[in-house]
Formats: sequence, structure tokens, C-alpha cells
Amino acid sequence: MITKAIKTIRLYLRYLCDKYPVFEPLINKIWNTYEQVLFKSSIYANTRRCDELAGLDPCAIVYVSPHKIVSQSNGGFHFLKDSGRIESGNWDQVDKIIENSYRYKSFKNHFEDDLDWEKTEFYRRKLQKLGSEERIKSKYVTKNSLNKKCIELDRVYESIKNDGYKSQAQLMKQHGLSEYLGDGGTGLLPENKDTLSRHEIAVDIGRHGEPLLNEGRHRLCIAKLLDIDKVPVRIVVRHREWQNFRNKIAHFLITDCSMDAETDVLAEVEAYMYDELDVDPMIGVDHPDILNVVNKHSNTD
Repeated sequence: MITKAIKTIRLYLRYLCDKYPVFEPLINKIWNTYEQVLFKSSIYANTRRCDELAGLDPCAIVYVSPHKIVSQSNGGFHFLKDSGRIESGNWDQVDKIIENSYRYKSFKNHFEDDLDWEKTEFYRRKLQKLGSEERIKSKYVTKNSLNKKCIELDRVYESIKNDGYKSQAQLMKQHGLSEYLGDGGTGLLPENKDTLSRHEIAVDIGRHGEPLLNEGRHRLCIAKLLDIDKVPVRIVVRHREWQNFRNKIAHFLITDCSMDAETDVLAEVEAYMYDELDVDPMIGVDHPDILNVVNKHSNTD
């Protein structure tokens, strides 16, 4: 019930932004202040009793190849409210291949084949939603706001193409303007790297360490099309089996790893992974969510 009320409020705020553009900066500030509070309070609620040996740090940024984010998460987890949670179940058993989605195909048609936005399936679907009961879930409340979004997507594409993919903190430092940041920009409360991380591409981690897209579909599609090497992402939810695996690595580092000046810590961890944990051979010690455990418990950079 509360979630529906929030969506309804957000819908009417979008109508106000579309009808009275002069109020848009203030409305975005107010909305982002709500997101700042929701993000930090949710992290506290989700991690305050955390006794995981391998820490969670829901604000931490890791770098992942966009091509390794193959599927979309099936957990229905909210990118802010569920930050820092560990969940069991089959939510990671998915076949929602991102590059098979209408969104990715539409972006490819537009950016690589020069098809006008209006002729893409992305545009047609969003326009159709405006006149249906699904409009409460839409970010575009009128055709005008949809057209503005398409112009923004063109700008984001050109920016990444010309200047490379930047984190939200880098954009803030470079431009000092909230309009350059992901959906909505900054809030009224002071921003730092932790709070800005809420706007990064967000992933959930499945039982075998696979990153599954949670939020940031537009930027991920663009990064894939531009063949970007790595993008900054924030981890929202981890599968319980994956977290158990991380905990075992942390325990090994604390109790059994040599940790002297001559030790190749990464090599020892890798040997432990393959000899003792029967790890999937596709998972290497260079997995970013393993590396942050190693870095936390050793002097490895």
C-alpha cells in the first residue's frame, strides 16, 4: 500500500515537472532527498545485525565488464530499499537476457542503425503505456517527457562515447551540477561518494557470483553498445550461497593464509578456492566481489 502511494506521488511530481519545468530542479531536489534518506536508512535496517565475516558495504563501488552483466535479476529487489540484503531462493535462476530485450534492440537500432527514436519499439511501448493503467509505473507521463528522455539518452551516449564512462562521483567533481548525474541528481542533504553511489548501475549477485542487473538499464545498454571495458556498479542483494562462499574466503584469509611479505595472497586464495571449495571454474580470484574480501583482509592492492 505504501509503495503504491509513493508511486502515485512520484507520478504527480512528474506531471508537475512536465507542466511547469521551472519547478523541476526543486522537485528533483526534494525527491532525491527522499532517496538519500531511504537509501541510508535501508542500509542501516538491513545490515545493523550483520555478522557476516565477509563484509557487505552496500555503498561500495566495484568495476565490472558490462558484457559480464548478461541477465536481469528476477528477484524484484528495490535498488535502494533492499541494499545490503542476503536472500536465498531461486531468484537468480533467470533467462532474461539483456541483449534479447526490446530495450537493447531499440538502442542498437537507434545508435548503430540511425533509426529515429519514434520508430523504435522502446518509444512505441513507452508511448502506449501513457494511455494505460501501467502509466503509474512509467517515468514518462506525457509524450513531451518521453521526447525529453530520448534527447537525454542521446546526450548520455555522446558523452560516454567521447569522454568515457564516468562514475557519479567523477561527474559531480567534474561538472559540479546535479543535472549531469543519474536520474534526478543530488538531494538537499550533503552528498558524498556513499550517497552518490545510489545512482550507479546496480546489480544483484547470484549463487555462482553472476552479476544480474537490478537498476540502470539505459546506461548498461549504452555501455554494451560502446564496448566499454568496465563500468562502476553497486551491489544491492547477494544470494545466500554466494555470501557463504565469500565468508569462507574471509575465514581462510584470517586463519590459514600465510600473510607474510613473500606471500602471493591472490595465488593462495585461488588455490584454496579450487582445492577446497570446489568452485565453478568460471569464477576467478579476480571476481570483484572476491577481490574486495581479499583487499579487506590483506595488504593486497
